Amino acid sequence: MGRATGIEITETAVRVVELDGTDRKHKLLGTATVPLGSGDSETGQTSEQLGAAARAALRAAKAKREQLVLGLPARDVIIREIVIPFTEPEQIRKVIKFESESHLPSTNIDEVVVGFYKISETGPRSRLLIFAVEKKTLRDHLEALGRVGVEPTQVDLSSTALYSLATLISDLECTDEDDTSANVILDVGEQSTTLVLTQGPRLRMIRSMRLGSETLIRTLSSDLGIDTDEARSVVGKLLQPTEPFGSAGDAGDSSRDPSTALTATEIKTDIIQDKESEFARRIVNELRRTLSSVQVEGQLKGIWLTGPGSTAAGLERELRDAFRVHVAALDVLSTGDHKADAEAATYAGPAIGLALKAFEHDPIGLEFRQEEFAYARKLDRVRNPLLLASFLILVLLAFLSILEWKNVQALDKDVRFIADQCSREFQLHIGGLASSPKNAKYMGYTPSGAEEPGEAEVIVEDMTRQLKAGQYPQVLTTARQSLYQISKHLEDYYGVQATEGSRERPPEEIATSALVRLESWVTVMNRLRNEKKVYFKLEKLNISDENITWTMRVPSEMTVVTLDFFDAEFQKMPDFDAYKPGQSKPLGPEREITQARVTFKRGY
Repeated sequence: MGRATGIEITETAVRVVELDGTDRKHKLLGTATVPLGSGDSETGQTSEQLGAAARAALRAAKAKREQLVLGLPARDVIIREIVIPFTEPEQIRKVIKFESESHLPSTNIDEVVVGFYKISETGPRSRLLIFAVEKKTLRDHLEALGRVGVEPTQVDLSSTALYSLATLISDLECTDEDDTSANVILDVGEQSTTLVLTQGPRLRMIRSMRLGSETLIRTLSSDLGIDTDEARSVVGKLLQPTEPFGSAGDAGDSSRDPSTALTATEIKTDIIQDKESEFARRIVNELRRTLSSVQVEGQLKGIWLTGPGSTAAGLERELRDAFRVHVAALDVLSTGDHKADAEAATYAGPAIGLALKAFEHDPIGLEFRQEEFAYARKLDRVRNPLLLASFLILVLLAFLSILEWKNVQALDKDVRFIADQCSREFQLHIGGLASSPKNAKYMGYTPSGAEEPGEAEVIVEDMTRQLKAGQYPQVLTTARQSLYQISKHLEDYYGVQATEGSRERPPEEIATSALVRLESWVTVMNRLRNEKKVYFKLEKLNISDENITWTMRVPSEMTVVTLDFFDAEFQKMPDFDAYKPGQSKPLGPEREITQARVTFKRGY
């Protein structure tokens, strides 16, 4: 159980119906019709007029705005009958715009929304009714309603909604697919008349004719010599569904000469009756032309009238005499409980059918809210952007995590490499020097004895053990502490100030160690990775206090960047003498640079 509201837009009014219940059991809660302003003769009503009329109609019907179904007038929709070589609905849906293009020569196919309804199948071919509405028209209607807080969940055609309602009316309800009898529903409006032709249980065609009660108003205004408003008042009395038409002379001036007054009344009445008959005959002629243009297999069974102009005197008689079939008013209120008046029975049919669409009674399946106009609930509108934003944030976090992990791995690799080189250099130089008892004394180390290793040997063993245990920072700490102890011993016992300097140049300037050269070189290599984003693989490295020689691999596309970077940056290293880029050769997606060398000037 729920509520649904149908909103029909016509050339002259906005009509609203609200239902409560289901498609098979519902109650009509409220109806309203609000006239639109006159608008422009060419462009029709303005957006402001449409929005104001819709808001007023909803307020008059006391309708909620939860499930709103909008119905467009047939004049705004191009309807064509075509045949295509497909029968499956999904196949048809995929090609319908392409197949429709040749049948809509005056329309840019990308600027319309197209729906379809299958009339019949013959072998592998389908006969369809296509419904095309310009996107501009659809956009204008939706924007006009949106500005007053009205947002339809679905958009249909008022004529197909009227057919949907008719399938629930006992006089027209049909479930026999073999039934070929035809019925005509005439929705006679103010400015147009819509013809809905059914064959058995199926819709056969829809046609809109520029012929309505306004036609009768214009002819009476011209022939009687009265203004349009007076003519509209006369026609309004003619079309009153609850009152028979009384002659226009009934309200005449009794003080006038009886014979003269009677003659004027008779002439006026004759003119009115003649124009009524002419109006009915024009509808009959248009209906006859339409039926002759359509291949209807069975005979015409009945004609059903609805709409504000359907109560015109003589219309039923003219139709009955012309086609010799049953002609009656379409009882649009018979499908549910209601307390509506007789006037609502003439105009509420399409809006009821639109409301039933929200209850999933939709035998046509036409929906104009597609492509960029597809309806999304408020939560859905923000859900997708939020999901996308959340996904992007997760991707960004994952990317940053991976990048940070790679940086940590690279730093770990660098620290491991430096620790390994530090251990090698310490063992080579410090350990080598300390192997001599004389040098060990100068360095402040205990020399090795017959059974016990020297202090330098113990330090080298500790560094080796730390390397194997992966304690790379401890290796560097051990080397630093050992070098500081040597420096402190030299200063305390021999007066050599290695850091603050003296009259003589400090030792690191006199004979720069390979570790100092290595530190400068590692700084350049780290900048290559961090600034230029070149992720290299170091294959070989030889270091001395005079030169550094290495072999490395870089991505092929980063070779030029790497060599240019080396040319510029190695020159900035202390005591730089020369740089040789070595040999470069392709190795899969990488290039191997071998025997690259940086040479330093001797510090003494």
